[in-house]
Amino acid sequence: MLHNRLNKLPWQPSTTNHQPPTIVFFFLSKLLVFLIQPLNWIVSLFIVALFSKKPQRKGRALRIGVGLLIFFTSPLIADFAARLYEAPAVPVADLQEYEYGLILGGFSDLDGENNADRLNLGWQPNRLTHALDLYGQGKIKKIILSGGDGRIIGGDENEALLTAAWFQRIGIPKTDIIIESEARNTYENFLYSKKLIDQTGGGSVLIITSAFHVPRSRLIAKKAGLKADFFPTDFSVEKWSWSPYRYLLPDDKALIFWKVLLKEWFGIAAYKAKGYI
Repeated sequence: MLHNRLNKLPWQPSTTNHQPPTIVFFFLSKLLVFLIQPLNWIVSLFIVALFSKKPQRKGRALRIGVGLLIFFTSPLIADFAARLYEAPAVPVADLQEYEYGLILGGFSDLDGENNADRLNLGWQPNRLTHALDLYGQGKIKKIILSGGDGRIIGGDENEALLTAAWFQRIGIPKTDIIIESEARNTYENFLYSKKLIDQTGGGSVLIITSAFHVPRSRLIAKKAGLKADFFPTDFSVEKWSWSPYRYLLPDDKALIFWKVLLKEWFGIAAYKAKGYI
């Protein structure tokens, strides 16, 4: 199996003894991600409008569904929300030198084909590419890869191990790679990574993750006792330039942005209820 083959490589795997969140919380968190997607709301309302026998209910469902579709596919509204919520960019020149660069998982496509001999990147790859850039410039000395398999029904693939194997293929010394391969969510990313950092003597940490993920990550890192700076990547905000085509026509990217943003907001509420922030 791929996971077993990778585990035989000369990495520095995690050896944590923390009690992970209960399976019930893990399952409910994944279920919540499905329930809060705007597209599911819109489709449900259109189904009600299509099959309802009551004209008043049919008309109300259709109006609300169309209204939500217009709102959640508006690039202008999505861009405004992103500018309010996402963490701002940090100039590389302003960074000090850090002992560790912690890359939070979620940048690869574990469902992609041919993962055995290559790394397939997902829709937020700059967590990885920017970390490599910072490593090459000497801004981070060692790279911590944090992330296992966050799927409810998973396979052999493990994101941290797959990425570590790829790092070796492109020439990064194994002594500069620290693997945390157990985390299934952001809380575990920080909890398990902090233990590894403490085991190696501590040091300054730069957390590299997507801009939309930074606000929630700051709260979780503080709760986990991990003192670190953040380097945001994968911005939803684009350079402003007025264009009717760009801002007035519906855009599926806006729908994806709201899916992610709502996940973050509900995640903050769920993590607070669980005591993770």
